[in-house]
Amino acid sequence: MSPSRTKKELVEEISALRKRVRELELREREYRHTEETLLRSEMKFRTLYDATGDAVMLADEKGFLDCNEAALAVFGCESRERFCSMHPGDLSPPFQPCGTESITLSNRRMAAALEKGRVQFEWVHKRADTGETFLADVLLTAVVLDGKPFLQAVVRDITERRRIEETLRKERDFSSTMIETSPAFLVAVNSDGTIRVMNNSTLRMLGYTLEEVTGKDCLSTLIPHGDRERLLGVISDLMVRVEPTLHENRVLTKDGRELLVEWNGRAIRKPDGSLDYFFGIGADITERKKIEMRLKESEERYRTAIEHSNDGVALDKGGRNVFINRKFLDIFGYESLEDFMQGEEHREAHPDDRERVVEYARRRQQGEPAPSRYEYKGIRKDGTVIYIEASVAMTFFEGEPASLAYLRDVTERREMEERLKAMTTTDELTGLYNRRGFLTLAQQQLKLAERTGKGMELFFIDLDGMKQINDTLGHREGDRALVDVSAILRQTFRKSDIIGRMGGDEFAALAIDTDHESRESLMERLDSILHEFNTHETGGYRLSLSVGTALFEPGDSLDELIARADDLMYQEKNRKKQRI
Repeated sequence: MSPSRTKKELVEEISALRKRVRELELREREYRHTEETLLRSEMKFRTLYDATGDAVMLADEKGFLDCNEAALAVFGCESRERFCSMHPGDLSPPFQPCGTESITLSNRRMAAALEKGRVQFEWVHKRADTGETFLADVLLTAVVLDGKPFLQAVVRDITERRRIEETLRKERDFSSTMIETSPAFLVAVNSDGTIRVMNNSTLRMLGYTLEEVTGKDCLSTLIPHGDRERLLGVISDLMVRVEPTLHENRVLTKDGRELLVEWNGRAIRKPDGSLDYFFGIGADITERKKIEMRLKESEERYRTAIEHSNDGVALDKGGRNVFINRKFLDIFGYESLEDFMQGEEHREAHPDDRERVVEYARRRQQGEPAPSRYEYKGIRKDGTVIYIEASVAMTFFEGEPASLAYLRDVTERREMEERLKAMTTTDELTGLYNRRGFLTLAQQQLKLAERTGKGMELFFIDLDGMKQINDTLGHREGDRALVDVSAILRQTFRKSDIIGRMGGDEFAALAIDTDHESRESLMERLDSILHEFNTHETGGYRLSLSVGTALFEPGDSLDELIARADDLMYQEKNRKKQRI
């Protein structure tokens, strides 16, 4: 201690030293606190750095300085040391590893990031361990550490995202193609009723462009006034239903035509459940409905014709009658369909012929040969035996082969035929009925026509120039001419019609189930066959016939019919003579 220093000075100096020590201790505690804070911050940053799923790297112009765990996984490196030994160009597959071009391009990217502060781009990388390539989104950010510039690179593998995006794009393209090429009506209507979009087919069929309808009110633009209220009801139903609703309504085209469209519509909702728009898929059924209506009308006409037919009608499928008309029941003596159906199948056929009738139906339905016209014995409900003439054709019922039979009660005709067998009714020269046979058979048909209301036409025919043939060529040629006439008449008339030689050169024919239209058809057929005969005839004569006809009217007698037809025949003959 210097003798010159006082005790007071010493005390002050010691006090100053103590203050300095406290300041140093405080600084030491602050430094340690700051150090601990920085350490915790670095540990936190490292944890976040390593925990992120994206690859994060720190690099300068020489290469990588550091990376996180995700970078090792993304690029397939086993350690940070291995990763930091590579240059960014080594991870770019379009160039050879460590190639000059790759390194140059990487350096350009890094320089751009340092200049702009941040650069983001997509780039194809490869994994170090497998060489597998992947597409990545790269973000380069310029950072300064300890006064030196560095680049932080964040790399995100977007291969799967791009694959999903490409899949979604293809699905959108496919859906768009399907919508635009679909022949169906495809329409979307906003919740306020305005038209949102239409596909090309809808626009083409309605005659609009998309610009002309977009944003227009759907009801007033496309829907006829009479259908609007009903469509509003469908829309109300769609708002509370989850599944699509099928309905029909008319649609107006631009030129005012109406199309009938069958719609399958549903409400499309937003994620929050609120209504977004209505979507409808439709098909133009205008022509189909017209066809269905025509088919229905045609079916009704045919059903009416069959139900009121004078013939019994039966439809057989697989050995079972699936349809019979009222006349069928009348023929066989049944009151109702239920009455007939209570018994065994085909009990309307007599046991003697039942097996044959069923066999014909089976063969026909299996495509085997079977007669289209035949007769068989039938049996009425009361046991009376009757004779049936059947005309049968192949058809289909419910997509399967069936037999359609028209049945006629020919019992009276058969009985009459049996009686005629005992009589000499045939003309020996021509093989036709003689006068007696014709009149007898025709009289029976007139009685039948009175009961059934069937139409008949009587033809009275005379061979022109018969005397001249006999005088110039002889009676033998005259007989041959009569035989030729009989052959022509057989070709002209049906087997069910009655043809007779009334005597000399006069013939008569009674056409059954005919009217004036049938008469014209028969006359044309007679003229055609006669012309064909004369064209090919090489004998010494040509045939000419004078014909008179009379249509049967209820109450007519056979004599009256013959007299009317005979009178018209002679008028025709006189006209021919006047033309000569």
